[in-house]
Amino acid sequence: MPDKKNQTKVIAIEDLAYNLGLLEQDVLQRIERDKPDIYFDHRGRKSVCKTFIERYANADDYTEAFTKAIIRERALKEFDVRDKNQKLKEERVRLLNLYDIYIRNLENIHRKYLELVNNTGHESSTTAAYLLFSRVISTLKMCCLCQRYDHWYWGSHLRDIDECLDVALNFHILKHTPKGKVILRQWFRENTAPQHKDCREAISENMAAVANDYTKTEQEALMNELYHKKSKFTHPVYGTIREVTKYKISSNGIPCIEIIEYGASSYEGKLFELTKFFESSILTSFQVFTQCFRDLPLIKEDLAYCITLIKNLMSNCSISMTSGVL
Repeated sequence: MPDKKNQTKVIAIEDLAYNLGLLEQDVLQRIERDKPDIYFDHRGRKSVCKTFIERYANADDYTEAFTKAIIRERALKEFDVRDKNQKLKEERVRLLNLYDIYIRNLENIHRKYLELVNNTGHESSTTAAYLLFSRVISTLKMCCLCQRYDHWYWGSHLRDIDECLDVALNFHILKHTPKGKVILRQWFRENTAPQHKDCREAISENMAAVANDYTKTEQEALMNELYHKKSKFTHPVYGTIREVTKYKISSNGIPCIEIIEYGASSYEGKLFELTKFFESSILTSFQVFTQCFRDLPLIKEDLAYCITLIKNLMSNCSISMTSGVL
C-alpha cells in the first residue's frame, strides 16, 4: 500500500493559474521554461507539484504577470456588463425558471413522505436525513432567489448544501454500524454533526463498493475537489472577490481598484457560470434523496421522476466552471 506521506501533492495547471491570478498561457510558459515533472490528477488533467504555487507567487516577475492578467480581465469585463450581454441574461433566467421547477418538485415529493418518516422513529437515520433535506431544499430556494437579483456571494451556500447532503447520506450508509448509531445519537442529543472529512471518506468507500467506475481513492479525490472549490466562496479568499471587482492601471503602471460591487453584480458572464455550476447541487440533491429514501419506499412515479431527472442533469453538469471561478 503506497505511503500517503511520501506521495507528491499536485495541482492541475488550470487551477494553478487561477489560484495565482495569472493568465494560464503565462503559467504554461513558466512551466515550459522550468520543465518540472508533469503528473495527471484524478481527472486526468495535467498537473505539477503544489510547491509551484509558492514558487511562482514569489517570483520577481509576478507583479508584471499579474498586471498583464488585470489588463486582460478589464477588457473582458468591458464586454461582460449587462447591457452588452442581454442574451446571456435571458438564458440564465431560463435556467433559473427550470431550476425552480426542479426544486419545487423535490419539495413536493419530500412533503409526501412525512408520515412514513415519522413511523421510522423520531431519532432514526431516516428522520435525520428528512430534516437535513428540509434545510437543503430551503437553501436551494434561497440560492435561486439571490441569483434572480444578480447577487454573487450566494455561492457561499454551495458548500452548505453539500455538507447537509453528505451528513444525511453518511447517516444512511452507517445506520447499521456502531459508529453510525453513535454519531446519529450525537446529532439528535448533543447538537453536533460528524466531521465532513469523515463523511466524504465513508461515502467514497461506499460508492467504490457499489460502483466500479472509480476506486475509493478516486471517489474521495473527486469529492475533495468539489468541497475545496465550493469552499472558495465560504472562505474570504482574494480570488472570489476579484472576480467581480474592476481594476484599472494607474499612471505609474500599477493595478488599482476602480469599481467595487456591493449588491447586484454587473458581470453577466460570471453570474451565468455560477448559475450553471449550481446545477451540480441540484443534481446531487436528487441523487442523495433517492439513496436515502428509496426504501421507505418511494412511490414508483416519484422514483421514476428522480431517476429521469438525474440522467438528464448528468448529461449537462460539469465538475467545474470553464473559467475557473471555483
